[in-house]
Amino acid sequence: MESTQRTSLAPLFIRLAVLWVAAGALFKLFAGTPADLPPVVRAFPLGLDLTFKSAIAIELLITCAALLRPRTAWPLVVALLLVFEGVLLMVALDGSESCGCFGSSIAIPPAAMMAIDGVLLLLILASRPWNITQAPLASMPAVLATSLISIAAPFLIIGEQEIGISAPGDATVAPAAILDLRYAELHMDTWEGQLIYDIELHTLLPHEIDRVPIDATAVIYRATCDHCAEHLADLAMADDGSRAFILICVPDDEATPENTQVGSMPFGGHVTMLTLPKGPQYLIETPADFQLEGGVVQSVREGIKLP
Repeated sequence: MESTQRTSLAPLFIRLAVLWVAAGALFKLFAGTPADLPPVVRAFPLGLDLTFKSAIAIELLITCAALLRPRTAWPLVVALLLVFEGVLLMVALDGSESCGCFGSSIAIPPAAMMAIDGVLLLLILASRPWNITQAPLASMPAVLATSLISIAAPFLIIGEQEIGISAPGDATVAPAAILDLRYAELHMDTWEGQLIYDIELHTLLPHEIDRVPIDATAVIYRATCDHCAEHLADLAMADDGSRAFILICVPDDEATPENTQVGSMPFGGHVTMLTLPKGPQYLIETPADFQLEGGVVQSVREGIKLP
């Protein structure tokens, strides 16, 4: 293929690539949660909520710029695809079965997603986008306007997802606004040294938390989590009734009798069983636990790794 012919295809390949990027961005924008992000991205120090919205904003920004002015925006598209390839490689090496690009309901193996992104990247580079002569579809002011809309969209559409801490006695049930959240992050890393009335659990379970033992081991688990099942079974085997337990279940819409993993757990009068309100997807790595002494949170563990 002649050089000019290849270059004439560059805008097509660039737009094809960003339409694929836009598909994932729009899914995250309207239906996704930070749990859909790869672990390496979730680890960014911005916090899950801001990282999630920023990732969507960047993808939409590059999409709009490339659709309107491919000759100017192609380096951004190439850079984005290279970042995707690096992240997907880490996800694949971690042994994950799905890349999470389209949430948990659409499982795409990381290797398959790497192949798709890789083909798009090679098509763009092979078409020599630096030689594009095609006129842009929009003026620079129009590009700037769409860029501002792209950046603002995730913050406006997804909105505030933070759980405010309610003071003792403020409510007896979780506020309806909490139940309408798409996702809710439990900031366990900030709990140590706090009264149990000053953490998110008091907002979610105000009536129940006011009555739990002030000296206890609290465990947060999911019924479908095999690591949770192992952790609770170990606690049940060592339980002699001398230590109070607070077992807090994270609701899971996908839980069925067939996929429930949790069986054995501490049981008896010294055990308080609680369930977080249904509604948001709770962003917490289970199993997790913390120790209460005099109503104050002591040591905290999230995503407990079993030996």
